Amino acid sequence: MYSLPNQNSSNWEENLNTALNLDIQHISCYSLTVKEKTKLQKQIKQNEVVIADDITSAKHFEILIEKCKSHGFSQYEISNFCKDNLYSKHNVSYWGNNSYLGIGPSAHSYNKKSRQWNVSNNKLYIHNLKENKLIFETEKLSNKDLYNEYIMKTLRTRWGSNIEYIEKNHGRKFVKHLIKETTKWRESGHLYNDKHKIFLTNRGKFISDSVISDLFYT
Repeated sequence: MYSLPNQNSSNWEENLNTALNLDIQHISCYSLTVKEKTKLQKQIKQNEVVIADDITSAKHFEILIEKCKSHGFSQYEISNFCKDNLYSKHNVSYWGNNSYLGIGPSAHSYNKKSRQWNVSNNKLYIHNLKENKLIFETEKLSNKDLYNEYIMKTLRTRWGSNIEYIEKNHGRKFVKHLIKETTKWRESGHLYNDKHKIFLTNRGKFISDSVISDLFYT
């Protein structure tokens, strides 16, 4: 994890070197996210803790990409790197917008038509399971929802978002919307096209949430 309190570029690079010099085949790295109503957020507001600013965080991200590349790792998703195409099956499945089944309390499932999540109460979940019952909620996804889901997941990966897939599965109006909204991001160097696919540049990866949400159909 990077962009931690009191972490500078030097000790972040040292941490990376320690990890990358081990005989590992996969590494996941995430920037610190401060959640609402946490002790850390309170400490930051009270100036007890100082976290990295955006410039420092961007520098840490650049160091991450450069160091992983120099050690033979491929960045296949914004936060995930691997050697020799040894991708995490979970990551590739999720970010590839594949269906998945969640088993257990609070577990989520997705079948490209709807999203479903089990009750979070452990005692209630076990009690109903013993009676061959399963308590869950379901959200049926519209075509717009599915398009947004596809963009949110696939654009984060090295395989990008496929325009032909979008037209075939969601319709021409979504393609027109996507092309229109990507123009400014391509001109600013945050996105690029390769034939019928759209990808994030390294600059775009650092602000991926802003870029991706801007491409959503609302």
